[in-house]
Amino acid sequence: MEESDNKGVPPYRFNAKELDEETGLYYYGARYLDPTSVGWLSVDPLFEKYVGMSPYGYCAGNPVVMVDPDGREKHICFYLPELKNHVSTQQEMIQYKNDLAVRRKNASLDTYAKNFSDNENIIIFFGHGIQNKERTKGIGVQINNKSTRVKGLENYLKNTSQWLKDNQKADLKPVILLFSCGTGKGEESIAEQLSYNMGAIVIAPSETIIIKGNEIPKVYEEGYFINDPGVWKVFYDGKVVDELRGYGKDAIDISSFIKNLNVERFVKEMGEISSKDK
Repeated sequence: MEESDNKGVPPYRFNAKELDEETGLYYYGARYLDPTSVGWLSVDPLFEKYVGMSPYGYCAGNPVVMVDPDGREKHICFYLPELKNHVSTQQEMIQYKNDLAVRRKNASLDTYAKNFSDNENIIIFFGHGIQNKERTKGIGVQINNKSTRVKGLENYLKNTSQWLKDNQKADLKPVILLFSCGTGKGEESIAEQLSYNMGAIVIAPSETIIIKGNEIPKVYEEGYFINDPGVWKVFYDGKVVDELRGYGKDAIDISSFIKNLNVERFVKEMGEISSKDK
């Protein structure tokens, strides 16, 4: 059992995971890690996909390069800075307050992402989106505390997605959801470029993703008098082939949509639409 005399210390410690004070175990979303034996108490929920690897392993034995936020194809990249227990200078206090504000904001998003319905055949990326100064185009994303453009995101997914590794020799089109604000906005957006570069179907929001309480996430830009409604754009090999309503009473529940999506049929339907538009 891991013991600590520090009362009031945030529960997020090793690897920014939550420590259960009663059991001394770290919660990773799909299973618990015992820090005394550095071992899992249960198998990877998707261990049957990875024949030849230990079901009690982590990141295929390569945690430096790969991440596995919850044992599934979800890539959660909200930055959760470590908080110092003690500060002694004004500069350290300013840094602590900044880190605390970032952590509070991103912790709720991190929790939302962990509870988001997944689909083992869809690669889901969670992270803040970056737009240009004019806010007319999605140009990048944040991966933890680093900003990157399309090439960086592409490399990140290729290095971390087990689905891409398993199917790199198969003639299968990847389906990627970018749960990142504004990544589908404007001409030559990061979602459009990612779809073209990877030969993938990419689903991305045209505006900001607004999450309020238990409501389904909506896509829109808040205005002084009226809101600017947005959509979830569907890109196929670099061009828009469909739009899913993201605002209003008929807004799609993107979580349920992803969970229940028949990926094989979806890829076929989007391909047929793309062929007709040529």
